[in-house]
Amino acid sequence: MIEMPDGQRWVYSESLDRGHFSDDPAVFVRHSRTCDVLRADVLSASGSAALILLSLDTAEQGGFLHRVAGHVDLWPDGALGATRAEEFFDGQ
Repeated sequence: MIEMPDGQRWVYSESLDRGHFSDDPAVFVRHSRTCDVLRADVLSASGSAALILLSLDTAEQGGFLHRVAGHVDLWPDGALGATRAEEFFDGQ
């Protein structure tokens, strides 16, 4: 998403071997909405770091981390760091 000082708005994207520009207002609005949804759904930098650390801790202990619809479940049966996960995600 590029907004020029003169007010022109562009969408820039890349494919495997080239870049693409579009100044179509409908394309800009569609991609702008997509970006808004992604920004709203993404974890913070500290949240991402905590999730990565938790995943590593869980994997080292033979467990699996699974996230569905905003919930984190640890297998088997919430073991292997579930307290840390619950404390972290309840605070978000």
